[in-house]
Amino acid sequence: MPVTDFHESYLARLPEWQMINDCLAGRAAMIRAGKVYVPPLSGHKNDLEYQQYLQRGSWYGALAKTAAAFIGQIYRRTPVVTLTPRLLTREDNVDNLGSSIYTFTKNATFDVLTKGRYGLLVDMEPDNGDRTMTPAPFMAGYNAESIRNWRYRVIRGVPKLDQVILQEIVETPASDGYGSVRQPRFRVLELDAEGYYNVHFWYHDRDGQFLQDPRRIYPRLKIGGEPIDYIPFVFMGPRSMDPNPQQPPMLAMAEANIDFWRFSIDLNSGLHRTAFPVPWIQGVNPQDQHQFFISESIIWLLPAGASAEYLEFRGDGLQSLERALERVERYMAKLGAQMLEDKKRVTETAEALNMRSSGETASLADIAMSCSESFTAALRMMAGLVDDDVDAVQCTLNTDFEAGGMSSQDLLGLVTARTQGLLTMEDYAWNLQRGEIVRPGQSLEEIVDNLEKEKPVLLGSADPAVRAGGIPATAPGQPMMRQPGGVQTSAKTPRVTSGTTATSNGSQATDNR
Repeated sequence: MPVTDFHESYLARLPEWQMINDCLAGRAAMIRAGKVYVPPLSGHKNDLEYQQYLQRGSWYGALAKTAAAFIGQIYRRTPVVTLTPRLLTREDNVDNLGSSIYTFTKNATFDVLTKGRYGLLVDMEPDNGDRTMTPAPFMAGYNAESIRNWRYRVIRGVPKLDQVILQEIVETPASDGYGSVRQPRFRVLELDAEGYYNVHFWYHDRDGQFLQDPRRIYPRLKIGGEPIDYIPFVFMGPRSMDPNPQQPPMLAMAEANIDFWRFSIDLNSGLHRTAFPVPWIQGVNPQDQHQFFISESIIWLLPAGASAEYLEFRGDGLQSLERALERVERYMAKLGAQMLEDKKRVTETAEALNMRSSGETASLADIAMSCSESFTAALRMMAGLVDDDVDAVQCTLNTDFEAGGMSSQDLLGLVTARTQGLLTMEDYAWNLQRGEIVRPGQSLEEIVDNLEKEKPVLLGSADPAVRAGGIPATAPGQPMMRQPGGVQTSAKTPRVTSGTTATSNGSQATDNR
């Protein structure tokens, strides 16, 4: 099997990824795709007529708009990232290309949300001879189409990821010195016969043939220089880190978006053909050389018994197309709403919930939690390669998609509960953070510390009546108790120290390494 071959699961999902890419790209991409999504009508005599037919379509970018809105929901609160001291240098350059953790994770989450697939490779710069001074490992992102093949093998009685084949685009200076030439290259990650990680490449020669670079790179741990016995690659999916591609969460949305495109082309073409009334005349001798012009200043003199009328479209044909467009639009809105639903029902057993959810599309919360798990795994690989505290590293995306902060009544009830000792200071700070009362960008520890340093009047010692429980216990509003696994947030502006949250600002980008 040559290095250019694809995994069978890859081939099964590739048409879906291409469809989603076209929908995200918009109207121009759909017109270029042409017959892939819109077959020509039997009445189209040539390609020009078919292109005119396509050009009359109206593109409704529901997929792109919904995906952008969902990413906005997840990143409404900045991810909480905890880094070790050695990894702090990667907070603003996690991919060695200048992307912050915020930007990089946002891009990867977008691909998982739309296509259900992304890959994270933990890589290292070449050793400079001083392992203690070598820059920390970094992440490289690969989209769904770039992860072409993978394989598992039983090593020492344990099934392990044995090989991953990645396609990259390499830019080299053009031979004339102007611009650059882009060529594909394959990066092969694999474990050798003894189970140690190595990397080699396949590249294009001048004749366009793929050749294998005979050199093999054996990355080693920064501390101690020991070989690595696993492939530092993380598969990202909407539900889990399963290496086999999972169903794209927005596949149904893409299919409905294309249905809308087809109906709009038919409707607009029908309107184009029937919008203008066609005059017709009867009772005129065809042998007479009459020329009839239509104008508000022209009078037709017709022979006795002749008549003239306009031929106009009547019937329900176009209205049925309009109703079809409205139906598809409502369906797309329903699909988006379903992804925002919280599928956890307290009245359902775990087994019943799993059975009911097995055939459903991953919810937005599922995607956020799965991406959190993947980012955490990759960051821990980075920490492990430099012998840092792996368990201290964490990345958590927001799963609270309810907009709006805490009401004044809820705030008063929260303060009352804290004053009367019904809430710990940590739970009180968590509620303030979740209700978007405190300044964004603070960890729980920072909020608690600030409250202890400068207590608000209701929580401090300025008013003896308050200390004695002067606020009535029946004050409106109920505090929210902190649940296990509650999401904390930190600011986009980096404020990071060892063992604290690490985040940074950035915009969505595309990394197709």
